Amino acid sequence: MPRSYSIGEFADELGVHPQTVKRWCRNDDLDYTRTPGGERRIPHRELRRLAGDTRPTDRVALYARVSSHGQKDNGDLDRQLDRLTDYAHDHGWSVENTYTDVGSGLNEDRRGLNSLLDDLQEADYGRILVTYEDRLTRFGFSYLERYFDCYGVTI
Repeated sequence: MPRSYSIGEFADELGVHPQTVKRWCRNDDLDYTRTPGGERRIPHRELRRLAGDTRPTDRVALYARVSSHGQKDNGDLDRQLDRLTDYAHDHGWSVENTYTDVGSGLNEDRRGLNSLLDDLQEADYGRILVTYEDRLTRFGFSYLERYFDCYGVTI
């Protein structure tokens, strides 16, 4: 799981007062989530952003999907993952996580895709690699693209 910081830890890393970090959160200057207990957690990418690290990250996640178990048994899923892994390594990117699904691209209840969307908030991925757009979704790819862009992630 990618690193996230409490208010105090984040303030220490940046050398500012914790009240400053709280003010940034209140003013929506920082992206953060809340724990079930109500405490704020700030993702590592926010620390990089504020520290001036604007270069694209070399950490990627892979997503592969096949429509049926027959395709999976024929090795189609493994071939997709092999191609994506080779592509990432050819570009010098580090593969941080792999998400897979067996099912229709029209099905909105896919474990791999839902896990990817959940992890996106905390992850430091710079890119999500897929072999083709339709592996991610049959329709509405531009919506997902805009959503991922909100977290600084390209597809």
